[in-house]
Amino acid sequence: MTNCLRWPTLLSIAVALAACAVGLRAALIWKRASEVPVNPGWEDEILAPAETSDRHSGWIFGMLNASVESARLNRRAAIWTAWAVVLSVASALIGALANCL
Repeated sequence: MTNCLRWPTLLSIAVALAACAVGLRAALIWKRASEVPVNPGWEDEILAPAETSDRHSGWIFGMLNASVESARLNRRAAIWTAWAVVLSVASALIGALANCL
């Protein structure tokens, strides 16, 4: 059997592919975090409050809610990214040690 088909090499490739998938998942979550819409609390301009201060309050409330959601998604993406790094390092170590086994 050639060196390329030994189980450590195949395991290294599998872990590298898993790291790629996990990293792409993190990127998608970060993309969603950057696209969180701001909702002031009314669906249409006709339903918006007539008072200017109420309108400002609605937009401020909407921005705060969007910030909280974006922060939640950023946290999830950071965790996924950390796992991608761990898997990448594991793949590199397995690949490096494959020649020793």
